Amino acid sequence: MPTNDLIDFMQSATDEMSAEYNRIQKRALEDPGTAGDQGEENWAELLRKWLPSTFKIVTKGRIVGIDGVASPQVDVIILRPEYPPSLENEKLYLAGGVLAAFECKLTLKSKHLKAFFDNSKQVKSRMQYELGTPYKELQSPIIYGLLAHSHSWNGLKSKPIEIIEEAINQGHSASDHPVYLPDFICIANLSCWTVNKVASSGLRQFKKGSIEYEGFLKVFGKDSRPSTCYMRQYSKSASDFKSIGALTTGLLCKISWQVPTLRPIAKYFKGVKLEGSGLGKAFWWTLEIYSDKLKAVIDDKLINDMDSGQFTGNNWNEWSRFI
Repeated sequence: MPTNDLIDFMQSATDEMSAEYNRIQKRALEDPGTAGDQGEENWAELLRKWLPSTFKIVTKGRIVGIDGVASPQVDVIILRPEYPPSLENEKLYLAGGVLAAFECKLTLKSKHLKAFFDNSKQVKSRMQYELGTPYKELQSPIIYGLLAHSHSWNGLKSKPIEIIEEAINQGHSASDHPVYLPDFICIANLSCWTVNKVASSGLRQFKKGSIEYEGFLKVFGKDSRPSTCYMRQYSKSASDFKSIGALTTGLLCKISWQVPTLRPIAKYFKGVKLEGSGLGKAFWWTLEIYSDKLKAVIDDKLINDMDSGQFTGNNWNEWSRFI
């Protein structure tokens, strides 16, 4: 059975990223600054190739909130198509014109992951937030992620996935609101983690009397709760799954909330199943994360498209249970 050409394109992008990593590493010790710049440009160029040309993609800048306070420097920034051309090269970017921002690492280390969660909050807190729907109160208008060519855990007994997921769990549990959580961690030669958010879940999602039902009842009682989970994307067919493919698909889907014209291509990427499957640990929140107005109506207004058999993971409805 033939495979979709997109899979081959993602393999080529992965091979190119690996070749660039090997090339840059040869000079990294003598000039780490230039090596870092080259790594950032690798990721910026990849995004330029896979996003519409109407998105301006720049490197090295800070994001300025309406209060004039600037975020820490980030490595790659995706600007909205409407961003004023006269401000594109100023290195201080208006928060209202930023769609996504990324930290880039040649070789990921444990210290990078802790700082990453802190930086995500600082960047996302630059935004003005609206209230009233699960999407508005769970998702930041700025997507934030970490992109790495490779990682530092290469010993025979090293367990990079376990190390990364432990760091993710620590950052996850230390966060004070899901809106500040980073969206992606992509390591080109390992895997990609994507944050998933469920607006409200409770006993109704489990079969009465099941182990899951009784477990939820014991821990949380009858109250429904929102949840978040970092899903490690993977596939039983390793040849079909590439971290860059999962990142590209997830990014297109998330940007499509704000740029509806991207939705047809996002659905196509989703249909090719470049993301593979997902596996992760859920973190449960209380309804106190929501505004009083939303708390009062959320369980009655949510669209449970999974139960109706129509769940696609991206219906871009602000009242969907799955955001």
